[in-house]
Amino acid sequence: MSLFFSGMELNEDFRNLSEYVIHESSEIVVFLETMNRIRG
Repeated sequence: MSLFFSGMELNEDFRNLSEYVIHESSEIVVFLETMNRIRG
């Protein structure tokens, strides 16, 4: 999962959104990447 705010990808090491000046009315875009598993 990748989080983007104002065109900037948020670092996984920082989960405190206030460090990015993100408030209640802020919009965050989330990208989910699916992983395909091959069963053998």
